[in-house]
Amino acid sequence: MKISLRQLRMFLDESSASAPLSTPLKTIVYLIGECNYGGRVTDGHDRRTLMSVLTDDAGGPFSGNATRAAYAFSPSGLFHCSEISEQSTREDILDYFKSLPAVSDPEVFGLHANADIAKDQKETDLLLEGVLLTQGNASSGGGKSKEETLAEVAAQIYESLPPLFDLEVANYKYPVMYYESMNSVLCQELVRYNRLLSVIHKSIDDFGLALRGRIVMTGDLDALGSAMYDGKIPAMWQQKSYPSLKPLAAYVTELLKRLRMLQNW
Repeated sequence: MKISLRQLRMFLDESSASAPLSTPLKTIVYLIGECNYGGRVTDGHDRRTLMSVLTDDAGGPFSGNATRAAYAFSPSGLFHCSEISEQSTREDILDYFKSLPAVSDPEVFGLHANADIAKDQKETDLLLEGVLLTQGNASSGGGKSKEETLAEVAAQIYESLPPLFDLEVANYKYPVMYYESMNSVLCQELVRYNRLLSVIHKSIDDFGLALRGRIVMTGDLDALGSAMYDGKIPAMWQQKSYPSLKPLAAYVTELLKRLRMLQNW
């Protein structure tokens, strides 16, 4: 994409600011479709599809219809080329681009309007993460320090979690049978949650030792402490865990409910 934009910029820079702007559509289509993107496409049908997307008369960005007055790049018709003609100079086109909205709606990129919700939420998360990074580690006003808070949170999580499931007993009590397919599901789920529990137990043990200075505080353990302090699920837990977007406290509560359900099973 960056190379294609640079090539378009090159054609614009080489054109005269006062003379009518001539658009070499065939050259641009060949550079973008055959060279920039086509070089990564090995299948002949995929290459044909790629070129059709660029030059299709119904909506291709480099088709002849793109420069006609009735053509619109979005369903709302806000983005169009009705004010651009063969007699337009480079300055005329730049002035037209400056008149367009600075913030584009998702429809310009072929997305639904609800895509703004995901974008705004992601920007909010990035802003809050940046704010959390600016806070200091020391306490003020006689409160608990960050190390004391982390030790307390880690101890609470460690004490609330049950030990690992006994897979040998589970396999003996619920053997794999033709008419009892749920036995296999139960044993497989026990294996999955044992992996998660073992990671949580070991990481909390190592983190507690690192806080007391008995072992080295590695990068993974430091990231674990930062995530727990910010109320997030640590990355090393997410690698073995089920998908979850909840904060740390709600995640632990849900995990306990899942483990209790497997124990009652």
